[in-house]
Amino acid sequence: MDTYSSFTALLLLLASLNSVSTVQFPSPLLIKEWVEQMQQELVTLTDTASGVQNLIQIFQSHKKYFSVGSNDASQLVANAAGNIEKLLANRSRALKVSTSSYQSTHTDTYKVTHMHTHTHT
Repeated sequence: MDTYSSFTALLLLLASLNSVSTVQFPSPLLIKEWVEQMQQELVTLTDTASGVQNLIQIFQSHKKYFSVGSNDASQLVANAAGNIEKLLANRSRALKVSTSSYQSTHTDTYKVTHMHTHTHT
């Protein structure tokens, strides 16, 4: 049997099998089950990879050291704004002191250098 005859025989065999067995597309319910299973596996994989389960376990083990309470968002923002204002005010004062110190140091140096140049003439 040559290659052409083998190929033809194979095609005839496949065609006869195709007509005997009908292939059905999965039902919508089965597809939904597959999707839910894939979603659950993806969540499990993500939890494992991110360490969320470890964090939950750590929290449960050390729960007595944590406290959970409600916060007033506007109060938190007001506190943060106040802290930022204080930080900027402190920074501003530090820059003024630093600038004053630099100017006085360099003014004194200029005076000493200037006096030395005039005394040599």
